[in-house]
Amino acid sequence: MEIIFQNENLVAKVKDKLLAMVPDLVCVVDRETAEPIPVEALRYGQRVKIIGASVPPVMRTPEAIKIFGPRAFGFEEDYVPIENISMEPFRQGN
Repeated sequence: MEIIFQNENLVAKVKDKLLAMVPDLVCVVDRETAEPIPVEALRYGQRVKIIGASVPPVMRTPEAIKIFGPRAFGFEEDYVPIENISMEPFRQGN
């Protein structure tokens, strides 16, 4: 699992497979307690769960994507809504 962040979590990937990206939320929580883990407290090797959540439609307009989308943070990828990302490769047993 790779979480790319600046002041907030921006992109989540597994082996270069996209899981979630801004403006959708990439949330990191403690695996046992489900307490949120802010970027500044995240450490290599922690046992965590990643939760991706979609943002409201107003955050997905072309105008908003220019401000909050991946290119606004220096990524070359276009925004892909979380619900359009296939989770099949990540399901248990695959």
